[in-house]
Amino acid sequence: MVRIGMYATYNGKEYKAAKLNSELYKLIDDGTEPSDGFARSEFAPQAYVKTVQRNDLTGVYIVKTYADFQGERLEVAEDNDDTVTIATSDARVAQRLGMDKLDRYDYRLKVCKSEVMRFVEEIDQWG
Repeated sequence: MVRIGMYATYNGKEYKAAKLNSELYKLIDDGTEPSDGFARSEFAPQAYVKTVQRNDLTGVYIVKTYADFQGERLEVAEDNDDTVTIATSDARVAQRLGMDKLDRYDYRLKVCKSEVMRFVEEIDQWG
């Protein structure tokens, strides 16, 4: 699994997280067994969610993951089972790698994880 986005530590366990407002966070547990106090998500039936106060969290952070692919370090925009979608705003790099243009400065390419030389995480403490 490649981590992308906001995460929080709650009761010693890491969860994917979403900030609802300055005091409330939604924690997402994709496990097969729900953690204590988590309820099945109405939007993603395979996940369990719980809303908690900010002061109940021991850490909140943003994870950006980069893929070293064909001599370039590119941001991972999406993670799937065996593939990742990598992104860049550099048109020259995008052209060389045959990436699709999604927007003026947004180029993307889906690649097999096995083609990535390595993944590098950058973690920023937040909120």
